Amino acid sequence: MTLFARLRSWWRATRQPSRTESDMGAELRAHIGTHTESLIASGLPPAEAHRRAVLEFGPLTQTMEACRDTRNVNLLPSLLQDLAFGLRMLRKNPGFAALAVVTLALGIGATTAVFSLVNGVLLRALPYRDPDRLVYLFEPLPIPGVPMEGFGPFNADFYDWQSQSHSFSNLAVFTSEGSNFSVDGNAIRVNSSDVTGEFFQTLGVAPELGRAVNPDDDRPGSDNVAVISHALWESQFGTDPRVLGKEVLVNAKPCRIIGVMPAGFAFPHGTESFETAKAGGKATDVWLPLALSPKQKAERDDEPGWAIGRLKPGVTLARAQSEMSVITAGLDKLHPPVFQDAKSVIRPFDLEITGGSRRALLIFLAAVFLVLLIACSNIASLVLARMHGRNREFSLRTALGASRLRLIRQLSTESLCLAVAGGLLGVLAASLTIRLLIHFHPTNIPRLDETSIDARVLLFALGASAATVLLCGLFPAWSASRVEINEVLKRSGSRAVRGSAAGLHRGS
Repeated sequence: MTLFARLRSWWRATRQPSRTESDMGAELRAHIGTHTESLIASGLPPAEAHRRAVLEFGPLTQTMEACRDTRNVNLLPSLLQDLAFGLRMLRKNPGFAALAVVTLALGIGATTAVFSLVNGVLLRALPYRDPDRLVYLFEPLPIPGVPMEGFGPFNADFYDWQSQSHSFSNLAVFTSEGSNFSVDGNAIRVNSSDVTGEFFQTLGVAPELGRAVNPDDDRPGSDNVAVISHALWESQFGTDPRVLGKEVLVNAKPCRIIGVMPAGFAFPHGTESFETAKAGGKATDVWLPLALSPKQKAERDDEPGWAIGRLKPGVTLARAQSEMSVITAGLDKLHPPVFQDAKSVIRPFDLEITGGSRRALLIFLAAVFLVLLIACSNIASLVLARMHGRNREFSLRTALGASRLRLIRQLSTESLCLAVAGGLLGVLAASLTIRLLIHFHPTNIPRLDETSIDARVLLFALGASAATVLLCGLFPAWSASRVEINEVLKRSGSRAVRGSAAGLHRGS
């Protein structure tokens, strides 16, 4: 019988148990009748033939029960019985159940919370178009002690890169600083970023409302415009769509709002650039055109900010790096002597953002996995000790016909109840922990605002709970099921006889 046929038969038997029982009984009676007739034909009397046929097939009730087990007809009711019995046993021992659930909740909760961080920071794709083609570009000088991330490109070098390179579809520069934002006489402190005209096009993110800064805005003498974040639009303007065209002051400079970015976009965040992290900012709320003058664009002893680029389709990082190294080497003699020997370095965008926290998060995840393992081992010891105290119960059930697999399934179901309760409380604890982290927002964790309990995290929590069932339930259940029936019953009988004799002595 194929797997599909087995599943179909099981499903039909589960949905129509009375019909299945009737068909099974009729089939068994037909087999016994056929065999009885063959025995009569061989010369046996009818009564003796029927008796032998029944003996060969076994009693009808037991044979039907064996058929039910073979076809797993009783699987679902049996599992429900095991679940109900397991809950009753835990209810009889509330202290043990509470200790086990709380311990598992702490272990699963800590592991799930850290995995949520790893998922949000390292595993989840960046919220930009084709993030694998985004890169950071640096131009470091050979100065000991200064990290490479502290060197943005020189003004003139960046614009030479933009005009001479063929590896990038877009190149852009951004800065980050704290600014005073004033609307209708109310001033607040925000993080702002001056960007070149291709900034938003490079990231591949379109505004939710209005338009973004474009190359026409990035020219001296153009209208002073600003793009704001969704969070700022919500807090200061109540998501009023009439915000477009509204006049505001940024550092006492009049600006006209031309666009609102979608919720979640706040690049650069606190750790997504050297300058933003240095300023201690959490997220950017206002973007303004950089608008360098021709004189500023020609300077080779100053830097406009930090550069990002988008690789053209099919261009590898190595090819882009080779091209940029040649261009930068050709520009080196144009710098003052103190700024010569600069190199161009291209880094993947996602690795540059998460590189500082990647190792720490993975080490932290390994540490909480160890905590969960210790919690599981402690609970397994408690479960095993508790199961050894139930040896007489297991022996009696085995003597009454329960198989070893049946005992293991029952004991594992009890552990499953603990693991499910611990997993649910653990997910709740992880959710609260993440909310607290987001509220306090440590600036050394990038993309923290994107951390949440999503389907991947829930699947991880389910896997952690399943692992606890194996560690806390299956192994102790396997050990506890290896009980010597005769020895246990002998000891129980000896204690009963001694107890009765002692009672008689006390009564005499």
